[in-house]
Amino acid sequence: MTNKDISAALNISRNTVRVHLTAILDGLGVANRTEAAGVYQSSLARPETAPEIKVAARIGRPAIAVLNFRLLGAPTHEHLEHLAEGLTEDLITRLASWRWFPLIAHNSSQRYVDRDPDIPAIGRELGVRYLITGTLRHDGTRARLNVHLWETASHTGLWSETFDFDLLATLDAQQRIAQQIVAQIAPELISFSAQVPMTTADNDFDAWNLTMSGMSELGHRTLERVTEAHRLFQGAIDADPELPLPWYGLVWVHHHVLIEQWNPPFPSSLDLLDRAANRLRELDPNSALSALALGVREVLHGNAAAAANHLRQAARLNPSSFQALGLLGQIYSLSGQPEEAIALLEEALQLSPFNPNAWAQKSVIALAHYAAGRPDDAIAMAESALADKEDAITAHLAITAAAASGGDLRRARQTYETLLGKRPNFRVDDYLRLIEPLANEREIAKLRSTLDTVTGDIH
Repeated sequence: MTNKDISAALNISRNTVRVHLTAILDGLGVANRTEAAGVYQSSLARPETAPEIKVAARIGRPAIAVLNFRLLGAPTHEHLEHLAEGLTEDLITRLASWRWFPLIAHNSSQRYVDRDPDIPAIGRELGVRYLITGTLRHDGTRARLNVHLWETASHTGLWSETFDFDLLATLDAQQRIAQQIVAQIAPELISFSAQVPMTTADNDFDAWNLTMSGMSELGHRTLERVTEAHRLFQGAIDADPELPLPWYGLVWVHHHVLIEQWNPPFPSSLDLLDRAANRLRELDPNSALSALALGVREVLHGNAAAAANHLRQAARLNPSSFQALGLLGQIYSLSGQPEEAIALLEEALQLSPFNPNAWAQKSVIALAHYAAGRPDDAIAMAESALADKEDAITAHLAITAAAASGGDLRRARQTYETLLGKRPNFRVDDYLRLIEPLANEREIAKLRSTLDTVTGDIH
């Protein structure tokens, strides 16, 4: 029907028809009403398909929505309602920059603001697989925000967290809380998506499912699991060469292989990492993921200034990126700025307290404490890293260097021998050669000299 026909049938103005039709087409992600009719006909052809599958089929992967945070109790502070809205908006903005899961527009989810959420019903109505809800309550000048992440079809709670803050410093709290929520729900969403992949009759989601499974494997950072991640990412690329996410995964696969000095059963090299990072930039040029991948590339090429620029850009685009902050902290540590490094790395740990790779940040913090002349702090932090991953290279070397600088050569030698026992192919010269281009000349000379006093006798 034309706008004129619809106007006559509904007894409303043509301008009203135009406004609503524009909103409908935008919501469906189509260019005209013919394409909209096609989407409708496709949905009729598969009536058994759940709404979240239909939405995901249009946008290539399952979607997420954020409901307005609800205020519990009487708002004795008149700005509390605005604060609840602001927290929701900040979270939506940061989720949108994350890009892993498409975000349903806020105006679509606002309709549920005044009622207790029926999670499965809202999931069906919005066509989303995941939903974030929250409640805000206050007591005097203190406020508490409870946030929940749901899988809508099964009404399963995947994650929840409580945030307390001062109502006199709401703007800082608002930004900090949104930043932490995005960082903490990221691994939960990836892990759940890998365990319960979307299924359709025509395998629409092969690339997406393979990528999520690859990310889940990658998080374990062992040779066997990274090898499996490589296989899954390659499978995703074969299924959909235009999907950016598996290329991002390959960047980290090759990073881990090079850093850990592994000999994998698949081809791996700096050239292949370059290819993956460049392909990601072609597919998604202005994203935080692309900037982060380029930062990883420059780190391994030893270009400290270029790496720092890319990583700062990644952190600006996605302030919840603990990976960007962690790598930036690593650059600061090696370049002779240990205090700045520790501040960034501790922020990365705070953003993702349950990150299975937190040992990597702890290891670099330990090295930064050693560089700052605090051997006891270095050993304590390195021991914490080893409690998470017993064969962490940098943590062993941090204890070796810190113990030697403190005069405990016996412990230094024991620690280094333990490292060789866990990693027989490890060579300290290869490790130093890898980090030397990023390092301050004085700092790398100090580290090399300290390690030489320990490793010379052993080798």
